[in-house]
Amino acid sequence: MNDAATNPFKGALRTSFLNGWSIALFSGCITVVSLLMLSPGGIVMGLLITAAGVMEVKGHGLMKAGKPESIRWLCGSQIFFFLVLILYCLISLFMFQPERALETLPPDALSMVLAFGFDESSLRVLIAQAFYLTYIAVIIVTVVYQGGLCLYYLSKRKHFRTRDDAVAALNSK
Repeated sequence: MNDAATNPFKGALRTSFLNGWSIALFSGCITVVSLLMLSPGGIVMGLLITAAGVMEVKGHGLMKAGKPESIRWLCGSQIFFFLVLILYCLISLFMFQPERALETLPPDALSMVLAFGFDESSLRVLIAQAFYLTYIAVIIVTVVYQGGLCLYYLSKRKHFRTRDDAVAALNSK
């Protein structure tokens, strides 16, 4: 039996459940750690990302109930997550000071790296390149994944011809 043919929402329900709860729980834990560390930026980011996960869980519940507004919540959570993460990355990129990159390394780690023959100038360049490449990669992955997930959820919109049709599809085996 082809489950996708009998229940067009099955994959979206599974995805939104797993994705929403994993984001909400993981970022909720990060928020608690940020609270313990008294990190205002971490607390704000943790709360915002947790909110995106909660939005997706709410969209999941609405889809499970056969409500067309679920698509708005599911897509909205992806767009919100996307915007928060991109904003965080852009702020981090613009605030990064390559000339101070070595100050973040513990003295023991710095002396160990310098013992391998790196000079401080080339090490600064290496750290800056790694920093920029990491944040650019996060931006690209976020655009592809969150954008793709939003499009996936939007593709389920056509199955909401009427609420009764949606409920019947959800209840089918």
